[in-house]
Amino acid sequence: MGNGDGEIQGRSMTDAGLRLEQLARGPCGRQTKAPLIPGGHHAFSTDPALIAAWQAKFPGALWGLRCGEAFDVLDLDGAAGLAWLRDHEQQLPATRMQTTPHGKHFYFLPEGRLRRSIGKIAPGVDVLPSGQVIAWWL
Repeated sequence: MGNGDGEIQGRSMTDAGLRLEQLARGPCGRQTKAPLIPGGHHAFSTDPALIAAWQAKFPGALWGLRCGEAFDVLDLDGAAGLAWLRDHEQQLPATRMQTTPHGKHFYFLPEGRLRRSIGKIAPGVDVLPSGQVIAWWL
């Protein structure tokens, strides 16, 4: 996704390629975004009965999704991340994008070889591959 000099490369993902009910998910804290269940993101599930039980137990929780299985994420946060986006938006392939309270998530097909990158491309620009969790903003 990131090549070290600020250029983003990645395989795009359409809206049709990302359906919430197909993705393992779990409840996360609204402030920390950390999983609220034993086993953390490893215990996330697609089982409707388990998800319903979690919804009852953790009302108001954010829903976390595991990165690296169905998608990798380019996470742009705050004024610095959005400024980077203004300067580089033409370099991004058309892909699924979600507006978050503090920025934007861009979804790409998983690469398998990416490493987590927090602020290395630019301040407010994070690459979230396998092993990372993102909040799905409904």
